[in-house]
Amino acid sequence: MKIALVFILMIFYSCAYSGLFKKTPILDTQMSAIEGGDYTALVEGCGNQLVPGYTYCRKYEGTSSDEEIFFVGPITNCKREFCVEFKIYQPDGSAPIGDSIPKKENRKSVKWSRILRRDTFENGDTGFWPFNYKVYWIDKNGRENFSISQGEIRLRVLKKEYIPLNEVANDFNFTWNILTRNNETIKMTTGMRAYVSRRK
Repeated sequence: MKIALVFILMIFYSCAYSGLFKKTPILDTQMSAIEGGDYTALVEGCGNQLVPGYTYCRKYEGTSSDEEIFFVGPITNCKREFCVEFKIYQPDGSAPIGDSIPKKENRKSVKWSRILRRDTFENGDTGFWPFNYKVYWIDKNGRENFSISQGEIRLRVLKKEYIPLNEVANDFNFTWNILTRNNETIKMTTGMRAYVSRRK
């Protein structure tokens, strides 16, 4: 009896490790994000938190581009080497950058220097980099499917001499102090440099 029980347990664990008992994805029957025109690809960078759709970067010309953007996707099961692939498209129409997230991981970093193909940010780099994910997954019938999502990286390169005030609450240059709304204080200069307090 004990031998039979041990044999059954061995079969159970063998099947579990082979992936037979892995949870299959719940099929979303609603309109997909890409069909609905929504940007939901997960991206993080430039000190901003991880959000669906896009990240916004402000950099000074001449500064090092040795900084990473993080691309985030689900950990899933598929029949190929990588289950999450992504492409970053260049604003000038040149060849996109292709990469993938390793299996059993949910993020991959790409340096700005690779995206820009140079070691520094320059004024002409201001622009938009669309990107997309292709996520492969196995359904309950053992068939491989894929889903697609899109996102965008936004970069604005500032001139060396420019002094932004987005993090300075009490600069003497502020002319307009707009009424607070939702506990936010808005301040602006005549040059349209601006400050907005964060919500608490």
